[in-house]
Amino acid sequence: MKTFHKILLSLLIAIGFFATQGSYSLLSSSEEITISIRKKPVSLPGGPQMPIYNPFYAELENGYVLLGSYSNCGVVDVSLTSTAGDNYSTMFDTTDGIIIIPISGLTGDYTLLITTLSGVEFIGEFSI
Repeated sequence: MKTFHKILLSLLIAIGFFATQGSYSLLSSSEEITISIRKKPVSLPGGPQMPIYNPFYAELENGYVLLGSYSNCGVVDVSLTSTAGDNYSTMFDTTDGIIIIPISGLTGDYTLLITTLSGVEFIGEFSI
């Protein structure tokens, strides 16, 4: 199934390239970076917390963030911000399998925040 997503992504990126000719990205066309996603720390009374299952994965590829889910988590809120000026927000139905988030590709620190309907937050951070 992941191979299908890669093929679909390649097709969408090719279409996006031709639709946005002239746009500029600092990422090379072959660069692929895995983005580590973790549960956002929460200060709760009572000491150490039990680790929580992380159902999300993300990659940076060809000027896009690919965000997917290993399991159905319902609809989640996704936002991506950066010191380069990116500010993107959307809803992601995890039954769809994967979403593609465009980024500027400019040098800076990027933060991907995923919030479930129950309020659990997951965060991924990367720099270009």
